[in-house]
Amino acid sequence: MKAEIVSIGTELLMGEITDTNATYLTNQLTAFGMKTTHVTQVRDDLDEIVDILSLAWNRSKIIVVTGGLGPTHDDLTRDAIAKLFNEELYRDPNIENHIKQFLSNRTGRTPASINLRQADIIPSAQPILNTAGTAPGLLIQSDGKVLLSLPGVPHEMEKMWQEAGSTIMANANTNLAIKTRTIKTFGLSESAVSDLIPEILSEKDPYTGIYAKPDGIHLRIISMAPSSEEANKKLINIQQAIVHSLKEFIWGWDEDTPAGVLGALLTNKGATIATMESMTGGLIGSTITDVPGSSAYYKGGFITYETQAKTNLGVSQNDIHTYGVVSPQVALSMAKRTIELTNADVGISITGSAGPTAAEKEEPGTYYIGIQYKDKGTAITGTFRSNRLAVKLRATTHAIIETVKLLNSV
Repeated sequence: MKAEIVSIGTELLMGEITDTNATYLTNQLTAFGMKTTHVTQVRDDLDEIVDILSLAWNRSKIIVVTGGLGPTHDDLTRDAIAKLFNEELYRDPNIENHIKQFLSNRTGRTPASINLRQADIIPSAQPILNTAGTAPGLLIQSDGKVLLSLPGVPHEMEKMWQEAGSTIMANANTNLAIKTRTIKTFGLSESAVSDLIPEILSEKDPYTGIYAKPDGIHLRIISMAPSSEEANKKLINIQQAIVHSLKEFIWGWDEDTPAGVLGALLTNKGATIATMESMTGGLIGSTITDVPGSSAYYKGGFITYETQAKTNLGVSQNDIHTYGVVSPQVALSMAKRTIELTNADVGISITGSAGPTAAEKEEPGTYYIGIQYKDKGTAITGTFRSNRLAVKLRATTHAIIETVKLLNSV
């Protein structure tokens, strides 16, 4: 079933913002068995929007539109949809009340009248409540086709898609049952993963997509069949083949995050964790505490950016003098000292050179992770050539995933 995406907003064509909505929606449409054939960006011009929507309506079964649903004069998606279907806009009282209540609760004031433009819809459209904002979505179904208009604000769009859009798409493709699975790996490049499973990636059904993400390489399996049982059976066969080839590199599934998996492991083991960070400046601790309930297992952390800060906390001066502050030996010494200071079961540490200049003898992007779990300790070397922030984020993810691997091995 052909689908296309229309992204509305002059700011997209001026390079002021990146169209992350289209990337998200393409991925989602694929999961529902849709073939996205066009992604179009159009500026805030009524006639141009109508022309693009008319073209999309004539050539595709599914059209997903983002943007242009706000209250200002250049938010023209509602007007374009009305013109496309030759209908007059009217103000929906239920949406109007939602907008008034939402804005009143947020600001404590009576909303400006311009905000109520967002309650204007056409008679043939079904409004979709925006639980994260004010602009409702619009659903038009006619002649076996679907036009779904969503807000342009990414978090509002994603929430509306999750609450309503996915159900709409599933109902639109009633001929097929669809099962999906995401397998998350770390430690291999995209090309290395491809080399290990070339036959799987060449299969069309089930389809397996490969994507480079900040937390590693993801594999998305999409299985379609007349029945749910058949789709699930095909998915499991591919999943088992991938696990057989990549088992040692797999750290998570579907909606898993590194910090979430680590938190679940610590909780199951009844264990606690603490951190000592140099290069990452507290990012590991911050990421661990992004998980709700992390206070049950995270004891705290130390940011020892300066060498003196490390020795003040009892990190081995001999190791620093002998091997250098950026070394696997010092990383492990930091992890051990973290446990001693906090009485945690697990200590994670990191020291390295985020760049752009070298630290001691190490090239920019080189870092060492120390992990101590009770009487078992290990040091891991990592390299990532990029800007400072990217190196720090990568090292943080690497440290957490390596801790997950260690905990799973004992």
